[in-house]
Amino acid sequence: MCRITFILDQYQEQSNILDSILEEFVAPLITFVKKFVLKCVANKDYKNGNEVKQIFAVLGHIIKVRGYKTVIKFFPHEVSDMEPVTEMLQNCDYSQVMLPYTLVLWLSIIVLVPFDLTSIDSVNQQNQVILVNRIINLAT
Repeated sequence: MCRITFILDQYQEQSNILDSILEEFVAPLITFVKKFVLKCVANKDYKNGNEVKQIFAVLGHIIKVRGYKTVIKFFPHEVSDMEPVTEMLQNCDYSQVMLPYTLVLWLSIIVLVPFDLTSIDSVNQQNQVILVNRIINLAT
């Protein structure tokens, strides 16, 4: 971890040099993050181990060096990911800052896609909180 952050810090002043390899570097991390979120939501187990914290820390450091606007272009932006990301954000451990930060960035790219929220809300039944209300609760 320290070696990766040291190498990335070398590009702090001219971070655009990383652009040619950024997708190759970020894509596997984001693929892992997506699988991790989907697995956590499916199992209703929102705990993350040390390896997961390391992945989010590396991703956070890449975002710090290159900037979130450049990095989120490589995040998946499928509408079907909105509900799992929202649920994970609702239940994640906020003591590890990079996890919720990454999830908020991911959510910010998903909401740019035009879609009807009711079309993806799987818990739109009586006695359950609908997706719109969960997002509003997260924002407050």
